[in-house]
Amino acid sequence: MTEILSCISAPAAACAKWRSWSRAASIRWPGASAAVRTVPPVAPRTQVAEPPVPDEGAPYVELADLEQCAGMALGSPTRFGNMAAPLKYFLDTTGVLWTKGSLVGKPAAVFTSTASLHGGQETTLTSMMLPLLHTAC
Repeated sequence: MTEILSCISAPAAACAKWRSWSRAASIRWPGASAAVRTVPPVAPRTQVAEPPVPDEGAPYVELADLEQCAGMALGSPTRFGNMAAPLKYFLDTTGVLWTKGSLVGKPAAVFTSTASLHGGQETTLTSMMLPLLHTAC
């Protein structure tokens, strides 16, 4: 039920991945360090909000993680051809970074996985790329 975002600090990157069924793996790149972060799940008003720190897995991502990273990778399973709602919800909060130009020129990548053929992978990748393109990554 969480997304994962990984920020790589110079020379490092961020990796955000939605996961509801697995633990995040560490990211290794020669000469770089990566910080894996998770995005809090979205809940209806009738549910209790998630704790500020997840019980297991990577800590929740903060806008400062994106500001400080040298690059990022976002990941999500396909949900009817779109990224999962928690990742979309988090990306919708990055408007302040867009107005400050904090993400301009940072390299970014997107990835997805599905269990079905013709599961909407291409449109999911596009839905994750649009916010990154808008912020000039």
